[in-house]
Amino acid sequence: MKLLSVWHGRFVGFRNKRRARQFQGAAENLVYYPEDSVFTYRTIWMGNDVFINRRAYFSGRIHIGNHVLFGPDVFITSGDHCFTEIGKYIQKQGRVVPREVNICDDVWVGAKTCILAGVTIGEGTVVGAGSVVTKDLPPYSICVGNPCRKIKDRYPPGALAGHLILLGKESDDAVPDIGI
Repeated sequence: MKLLSVWHGRFVGFRNKRRARQFQGAAENLVYYPEDSVFTYRTIWMGNDVFINRRAYFSGRIHIGNHVLFGPDVFITSGDHCFTEIGKYIQKQGRVVPREVNICDDVWVGAKTCILAGVTIGEGTVVGAGSVVTKDLPPYSICVGNPCRKIKDRYPPGALAGHLILLGKESDDAVPDIGI
């Protein structure tokens, strides 16, 4: 029985590596569950060392950095619908131009989180389970809620510099400024 389990694991790993090539970007060490998830592969740029848990739905122009974790049932979309034309059903108004979703390096997105069009999640941010992300989130913060908002910094004052040094980054300047 153990031998069967080993062979099954190797087969699944090989199959996932082949499927991972459909994403844009390197996608090295990607772990995900394509059987019970939905991805628009050709419009998603995937970084290295990414884990996407079960039942994910990623649709549209999405850029995912390195060392990112997603809990189960995460929903991400870069699309939206027009809805302001008078005298026209929403269904007939069409779609707006997609706005890319950017998820920077070292982000953890909790289970059942919804991330909407045009959002950037800053480097090192933790997004709590069940959050609805409608606006950009600052780097190295902990954010929760509907709508999702920052509740505190990820590290106490002064500890972020040590964290960045241990990761091989020079200073706080290594954290991208996303204008938040």
